[in-house]
Amino acid sequence: MNLIRFIFATAFCSSVLSFELNCLFRRSFHFLVWREIYGCDCWVVHTTGNTIALEDLSRNLQQFPSNFDHFFPNLFDIFLAPSGLTTITAEDLKPFPALIRLEIPDNRIQHVEGNLFQHTPNMRAVGFSFNSIETVGLGLFEGLRGFTAPGSLVSFLGNTCISESANGPEQIAILIQNLERDCLPPITTTTTTEAAVDECPSSCRTLIDSFASRIEQLEMQMKEILGKLQV
Repeated sequence: MNLIRFIFATAFCSSVLSFELNCLFRRSFHFLVWREIYGCDCWVVHTTGNTIALEDLSRNLQQFPSNFDHFFPNLFDIFLAPSGLTTITAEDLKPFPALIRLEIPDNRIQHVEGNLFQHTPNMRAVGFSFNSIETVGLGLFEGLRGFTAPGSLVSFLGNTCISESANGPEQIAILIQNLERDCLPPITTTTTTEAAVDECPSSCRTLIDSFASRIEQLEMQMKEILGKLQV
């Protein structure tokens, strides 16, 4: 069996735009074809290779790391946990159109935007386990064919509005239904009232007067027609 090697790295940004890689021996999850991961300990200023996995275990990640796409343009596996992350957006993932797997368990995320994966159409494995998710926007998995394929995986275990995981398209379809039932953001409504005539701008008042005059003319014409019919 062909083995695909890649670096599974813990990355730390520095002021000189370099990355410290503390790589570990890891064996990948069963639902992906990756197998052997080799270790390293080095500084990387730039790479044009196919580094495809990034792991962060810093525990103090206030926002999704930026600019590392310049060093690792071909990432399709990101693992951030437990990193203290509170938010993640579609713009954060936009630099990684080849992304297949996103794991951000054991963070502090409370809301997942429905358009999170709009720039990453190849997604087929995602994990939000053990966050504090209260709401999930509608359409999170819409149009993502990877989640209708065998081996796809979604996990929302240990969250506020839901605690489920799903493996494969059938289970994922059920999980999506449960997300829409239990985790949709509340619908906010605003009460509107018609503006008073006195608050209507001059153009609006002119239009109202024109309609009123036309209605009056039609009423007079109708009376004339009715009078002729009675004769």
